[in-house]
Amino acid sequence: MKLVTFLVPCYNSQDYMQKCIDSILDTRREIECIIIDDGSTDDTGRIADQYERENPQRVRVVHQPNGGHGAGIMAGIERAEGVFFKVVDSDDWLDKDCLEEYLTRLEELVEEDVQLIVNDYEYDYNGCGKNTVISYHNAFASNQIQTWKEMGNFSVNQYLTIHSCTYRTSVLRECGMDLPRHTFYEDNLYIYLPLPYVHKFYYMNRVLYHYYIGRQGQSMEEENMKLKCDHQIRVSKLVFSAYNLKGIYQKEPKLGKLMLRENVLMLSAATVFARLNKDQVSEEKVRLMWQELKKIDASTARLIKYHTMAFWVCLPGKMGRLFAIINYHMAHRVLKFN
Repeated sequence: MKLVTFLVPCYNSQDYMQKCIDSILDTRREIECIIIDDGSTDDTGRIADQYERENPQRVRVVHQPNGGHGAGIMAGIERAEGVFFKVVDSDDWLDKDCLEEYLTRLEELVEEDVQLIVNDYEYDYNGCGKNTVISYHNAFASNQIQTWKEMGNFSVNQYLTIHSCTYRTSVLRECGMDLPRHTFYEDNLYIYLPLPYVHKFYYMNRVLYHYYIGRQGQSMEEENMKLKCDHQIRVSKLVFSAYNLKGIYQKEPKLGKLMLRENVLMLSAATVFARLNKDQVSEEKVRLMWQELKKIDASTARLIKYHTMAFWVCLPGKMGRLFAIINYHMAHRVLKFN
């Protein structure tokens, strides 16, 4: 039995994947690393195969036709032998000082009924100033098993991400996840869909994950987010339609509140990045998105659009769009999320 499966989805990652994989393999524990070569056209596949030859007990390589990040995650979940499952994108890396402590905690939690482990993570900027640590110490009790009932409040710059979460592999399978192919920002679905299946979780108040910001062509680059606003809209609609939020709120109020907040953030981002294009086509895409959401769940759609932060990016007309763009740039200066 492997303690944890680290999944590294790769597409034309030859220039930086080694730093990522080396950070994962910097331990003698019973872990596995699955490298997905997602139809790469550079030396990614050759580099991955070399790691497998040198580490046959710990590294497995999957070569598959290009299907996108979500297809890579699904291939990893299908093949994972670890009790726990952690995605590490090929341009990011794990913290050397934290890795052993993290693995020790996982060993202690194998026999416990814990479905989620949360760690802090760090934005590592490419020459853009001081790095930013995202910590959850105000929302979760440190170094103990807890339930949603004990969760505190999130700050404006806090939300669960693929960088901060390690799920029990069985939960990822149980929730029926089927991430869309050739779709960006699907990692929001990866985090969101298992949440109702989490009954106990553990928070480790240490930076495990380094999230690199600054590589040209990243999905979080502003120009890419504008161009791929259709992807944001598609994923946001899938998140919104996945569960009956009112039902979850009645059973588990704090979890329901957290999941509603995730919807607010997703729909606000989809609206803003469409409106950044400053054209009528994008405005129509936003209008149709909200129209479809009202058909799915009118009361929740109205709640989000008119009684949350989404209101400030959904104001109609040219002045509303200008206001949305100004709000985005103000948030970006504070949070530096791309």
